[in-house]
Amino acid sequence: MANIVLEDGSKKINAVIFPRVLPLLSDKLVIDDIVVISGKIKKNSKFGDEYQIIVDKIDIFDSYFESVEIALNVEHHVLFNQLSDMLHRHHGQCPVKFLYQNDNIEGQLLLPEDYFVKPNQQLIDAVDTLLGNHVSKINYV
Repeated sequence: MANIVLEDGSKKINAVIFPRVLPLLSDKLVIDDIVVISGKIKKNSKFGDEYQIIVDKIDIFDSYFESVEIALNVEHHVLFNQLSDMLHRHHGQCPVKFLYQNDNIEGQLLLPEDYFVKPNQQLIDAVDTLLGNHVSKINYV
């Protein structure tokens, strides 16, 4: 059996994983990794009637990413090498789409798997710093 504490930055809640499911879930329990927990919510009288989650399933959060979108304009071409290096440093399983537009044309370009990333706020902040505020976003399923 495992007792864990889940937190989202503002709240904490206790969770318990019972022995019958622990072997199936233990490889997904990595400190500071973001996961999606499924289970039942119960009131726990041992802890002053606080709620706890009885965990049935844990999903790696990466499986909820659909894509990372980066909006480009004609002025960004001088930064492509730096952007390429940045995407490679954050290599992962999430597709990256370039959204581009100028006066005459607009479109989307899905990058090859070599440029897939592991999305996180650090990547979004780095792209926005390089290209300008709010040019990138993470899309979720």
